[in-house]
Amino acid sequence: MELKKSYSVLIVDDDIDICNIIKEYLITVRPFKSIIIATDGKDAEQKIRMQEFDILITDLNMPRMNGMKLIANLVKDKKIDPTQIIIVSGELDKFYLTQAQTMGIKNILIKPFNKETFIQRINSVLNNMPKT
Repeated sequence: MELKKSYSVLIVDDDIDICNIIKEYLITVRPFKSIIIATDGKDAEQKIRMQEFDILITDLNMPRMNGMKLIANLVKDKKIDPTQIIIVSGELDKFYLTQAQTMGIKNILIKPFNKETFIQRINSVLNNMPKT
């Protein structure tokens, strides 16, 4: 499958070690135009105002603004398609799972996850990216 371009990714997690692991996993998949890290939802919103992102990888439990609020804002403002979002979380209760599925998010990973599982999820997102 031929992909349109080199994509930009925003990783949002208050655990910098998780961010760095995800970044390393992404680098092994393919070259990305940019891989940017934000430490919470507010930080992510600031970065999104300055740059467009093709893929969002976000935790749910974070200070200042949680991942579901961030996702809801971005989807409402049409900043990103829900199919281009991966949720990574150590805690995913039924409420958040239902909310994510209602928004159209299909890619959810429970921490801890391994490299193979992550690569399956990112490839799923990449294979469904718009071809324009």
